[in-house]
Amino acid sequence: MNMFMKLSIGIIFSFFILVNYSFSEENYSLNEEIIDETGILYGTPKEFSNPACVNMEQLLESTDEYQKIKKENIKSGTGEYWLILNDASEKVNTMISNFIEENDYDIIFKKEYATDLNLENVEIEDITNEILGNEEE
Repeated sequence: MNMFMKLSIGIIFSFFILVNYSFSEENYSLNEEIIDETGILYGTPKEFSNPACVNMEQLLESTDEYQKIKKENIKSGTGEYWLILNDASEKVNTMISNFIEENDYDIIFKKEYATDLNLENVEIEDITNEILGNEEE
């Protein structure tokens, strides 16, 4: 067998493996009675194949805005507190959106909700540290 034929066979074999892997992704969906929209940050619970979750508290605590609340001891419940916390939440939403654009997760759950779902045979990756790492770059 000449080198060209070996290379061609290798490419064709690789293609079939890739195509087979692409079509082997399993689709999942949540039953209506367990859907809580407040626990879903992105995507649709009716059909997904690549789920992930994030620890919202950890992401919020990583923002400069949240650090300002702690550093300046801004009292919970005050107008200033809620304004700064809102800015921190918007920053977290942007962090998540930017991460989603660069990756192919089709649904993002809050970590607490994902844990409560207790879905068997569904691996839900925690991407919190990846998002935080993305922000440091």
